[in-house]
Amino acid sequence: MKRTIILLSVLLPITFSVKSQTDDSITGKWKFKDIYSAEKLDSGSLAMLRQMFADVTIYLKPNNHYKLFIMVKEEEGSWTFNDSSKKLTMTANKGTESEMEIISVTNKTLVLSLGKDKSFILEKTPPDEDDDIEEAINKPVLVSATAKQISKKWFICKREVPNRTAEQSKMVTDLVSGAYFDFKENNSYRSEIFKIKTDGKWQFGEENKSLILTVENDKLFWQIRSVGENELVLIRGNTEEVWTLCTKH
Repeated sequence: MKRTIILLSVLLPITFSVKSQTDDSITGKWKFKDIYSAEKLDSGSLAMLRQMFADVTIYLKPNNHYKLFIMVKEEEGSWTFNDSSKKLTMTANKGTESEMEIISVTNKTLVLSLGKDKSFILEKTPPDEDDDIEEAINKPVLVSATAKQISKKWFICKREVPNRTAEQSKMVTDLVSGAYFDFKENNSYRSEIFKIKTDGKWQFGEENKSLILTVENDKLFWQIRSVGENELVLIRGNTEEVWTLCTKH
């Protein structure tokens, strides 16, 4: 379940006081300009990072929708900003969550940090027409579940990914054969996927209609489409990717 959090970031020494930041100050489209504190890196590492993130853009829209492009990968979802902690949280439609700290911001530049020596400079750029086209959100009929219903060892019986043939879907399912999630009543869980074991915490989302799995600072969101004695059907984030879990392998 452990996932790689996306690296991003921002600008040169800044004059704008972070204490006076608002959601309005960080909205807009930002593109990669340079690595922050580049002088601390050797020339080889700096050149590699600059090439890796050269095409990064992030569009933080006023309606709290975002678009991210990084290393030929596109992502959309919703964003929030906590003025007290200076944390920018991006929850992707695919169900993952990324959190970054805003170091500084002006009307032209933004500096985002993932921690020590992991900060980047972004500069504001005009959005184009395609930027305002938002990915359709999947809004399925969901059900509420109880802790007793969820607290079992569930094997992955089927994984359905959109726009794949029946044969491709079967291959995807076969790849995760034997994988499982073991949810405990104390809200801990263990999973094993691709022979990788992960321990974390689980909790219900709003109205007990979703599950939030947390490993360290990483989160993954699942919507509950149905739950029964021997079957649990989950939807990953706001996508159309469906995982059917069964109590028997």
